[in-house]
Amino acid sequence: MLCTTINMVCATSITINSTNNILKNVVNNYDTIYLDDRVYNGSNNKNITISKNTTIID
Repeated sequence: MLCTTINMVCATSITINSTNNILKNVVNNYDTIYLDDRVYNGSNNKNITISKNTTIID
């Protein structure tokens, strides 16, 4: 008898831009977040708790 286990790792990413610009809604749902050039301010873009390994690239 031969038993094999395959573990799949699925990394997800998103680009935050002028149409999708709320960090709070995506920060814990993606592994990598790419930020377009702009200023991120407002209540949905500050005081964010990151509860998983996340890479943010600007």
